[in-house]
Parts: sequence; structure tokens; C-alpha cells
Amino acid sequence: MDFSCHCNSGNNYSQCCLKYISDKENPKTALELMRSRYSAFVTKNKDYLLKTWHKKNSNEIGQELFDENLKWVSLEIINTKRGNVNDRTGYVEFKATFEIDGNKTTLHENSKFKKEQGRWYYVNGTHK
Repeated sequence: MDFSCHCNSGNNYSQCCLKYISDKENPKTALELMRSRYSAFVTKNKDYLLKTWHKKNSNEIGQELFDENLKWVSLEIINTKRGNVNDRTGYVEFKATFEIDGNKTTLHENSKFKKEQGRWYYVNGTHK
């Protein structure tokens, strides 16, 4: 799997998000988790998405995110706040473009991440 990563990091997939999605490593930062979750959406890896969703909000998972007709097109990271190796919380603002039934839509969100017991989790997001 030596192709450009889905998350638009500029790195190869095998050296970027795959190592997290395949449980070889844990993301060290909120941004790494954000990018790997986007790649999991692209590859429709529901297990990874559910595993990295904070248990506090796991009942709010929208099944529309797993629609077979939904195709993720691109990810643009706008800004990050905290979320580094030694932080316990972090925020990643991003724009993710997806296509469904021939219509493109961009999701602009500021996502909150929380680190517990050495692992980062997606908590929730505020749409912009």
C-alpha cells in the first residue's frame, strides 16, 4: 500500500494513517487521530471509527456517515489548538469534502479530542 495517503498529508498511506488504522501504533497527537479518522471514513473502516470515538458520545454516531453512496473527496486542515503529545485535550479545525449522489458538500468543523490512558479519542465537533 504505497500510495499517497487519503488525508492529504503528503506522506504514503503505509507510513501515515495505515499504521494507526491497523493498530500498529496509536496516534500521538489529536491531528494524527483526525487524519487517520478521515482515512478510515474514506476506506469505510467503521471499526476504527467506533474505536476512536469517545465513549461519552458514541451514542450520537450518525449512521449517515457510513452510507455506501458517500465518497470522501478531500481533507484540508485549517487550524489546530493544543492536542500535542503532552496535552490532554486538543482541537482540529478542518474542511472535509464529500460527494453523495453526484452532489459535493463540504463539512467545516472544529473537532474536540480528548486523551485518556495514553490514547486520543474524538469527542465531538462544532460545525462552522
